[in-house]
Formats: sequence, C-alpha cells, structure tokens
Amino acid sequence: MIMELLNQAVRERLLRPIDVQFARMIAPDHCPALQLAAAYLSAEVGAGHICLPITSLQPQCLFAGRQPELTRALWHAAKAPDVQCWRDSLQCSPSVSDGSQPTPLVLQYDRLYLQRMWQSEGDVVRFIAGSRVNEAINENQLRNILDQLFGTHTDDVDWQKIAAAVAVTGKIVDHFR
Repeated sequence: MIMELLNQAVRERLLRPIDVQFARMIAPDHCPALQLAAAYLSAEVGAGHICLPITSLQPQCLFAGRQPELTRALWHAAKAPDVQCWRDSLQCSPSVSDGSQPTPLVLQYDRLYLQRMWQSEGDVVRFIAGSRVNEAINENQLRNILDQLFGTHTDDVDWQKIAAAVAVTGKIVDHFR
C-alpha cells in the first residue's frame, strides 16, 4: 500500500525514484512508517539538508503542503499520527539507532539522519571543539581588531562582525553541547 503511494509521489515529482528504492532497501514491507521516513529523509538529503526533523513528518509539512490528498494518504498509511508515535516506530527498527550502533539511520534529538551525515556532523563538531583556544581572550583587544576590520557602524547589526567574534571566541561550540 505505502509503496504504491510512494511511487505515486515519484510520478508527481515529490520524490525521486532513488528515494523510494532507498526506502525499499532500508525498511521491510511491514514497516510503513519507516518506509515513509526513509524515503522522505532521502529526498531531504538530496535537497541539501543533513537531517529530517521528525516533526516534519506531519501532513501539513510533508512535501511543503503540495499534493495534500496524497500526503494525507501517505501519513495514514504510515500509521504514525504524532511525534511520539514516529519516535517509537523508528526506535524499534533494527535500521535505526542512536548512533551507538552501526545502522543506516540515526535518530538523535528527534532528528533522523543518514549514518554518514550524522557522522560527518559529529566530525565537524569535534573539529571545532578541538580547535577551540583555551587561553583567555582579551575582549578589548578583540573589539579593537573587529572595529578595524568591520568599522564601528552602530545603526544596524553587523552580522559578519558578530560571526567573526563568535568564530574567534569559540562560543559556537557551546551551541552543539
């Protein structure tokens, strides 16, 4: 049933054939929720995203609201009406882990990842954390240097200046912890 609907999504250009094949490979026929999640995750990764928030697996979010009848049919076929049901359904699958096991999919903080994307994101965080300077930063000296580079305009927020300050102070790492 759900594979027919996923194939219809391919015909409607909401999914790519590879997304449906990925779902077929990852999930057995008796796991429609995992099939939909895997196909949609594959499509999201193909669109440049690194993960799929499971809150996106709701009828109003699927396929950005396009083809609402097909979307509702897929959602009902998946038998996962809310985030807790999605979480439970995904966590009981042998294809999904929290990252501690080698599985094709990783569910962490209600975000579903391809294992390789989750691993790459962790590598970036570890790199940033490892390159963080442990010595104290002289805030006045930093402010002077940033003012020389970006000026002292006070009318609007200078986001480039803020990004440079965050990069230098290493406070971006705190966001990932």
